[in-house]
Amino acid sequence: MYCKLWEPRVQLWLDNELPEEEAARVARHLKQCEKCSAEVEKQQEVSDRLKAHWEQTEASPSFRERTQARLLTAFEEHLSPAPHSEWQWSLPLLKEEEV
Repeated sequence: MYCKLWEPRVQLWLDNELPEEEAARVARHLKQCEKCSAEVEKQQEVSDRLKAHWEQTEASPSFRERTQARLLTAFEEHLSPAPHSEWQWSLPLLKEEEV
């Protein structure tokens, strides 16, 4: 296993999804760390094999818009506060012996 500090960044680095500065830090680490370098080689080999046998297809033009709309709705529903009910606080407090 390679260094825990770099673990989350390695796959992003392999997929060229890191900002330039971060990618340079990962590349420097890989030059210095044999364990990480060996692990990256393994991951790259797996990735290459998958890409060789995976037919890439283009999503429909509206896919991104529909997906973003659905995610936004889900996030809004999840993050919005629960509806406030007027009656919730209007009930008189009962004494313990009345309950």
